[in-house]
Amino acid sequence: MAQVYEGQVDVTYYDAALPEIREQFADVVQTAGSRYWPFPLVMVDDRVVMAGDVDVYKLTSLLDQKLSA
Repeated sequence: MAQVYEGQVDVTYYDAALPEIREQFADVVQTAGSRYWPFPLVMVDDRVVMAGDVDVYKLTSLLDQKLSA
């Protein structure tokens, strides 16, 4: 994604198995748990848009829509 959208998006991986990451994103982790969302989670603009798998085509479509708005 970072290569396809070079300079337009920031792609950051956070390992939710690490205690400091779980603490940093406590609200997201809590919401995921209460809604039974499996990891990994994909977030765009601080919103979970995918849970359990990463669908590159869906993510590309979502990013294209956001960037063209």
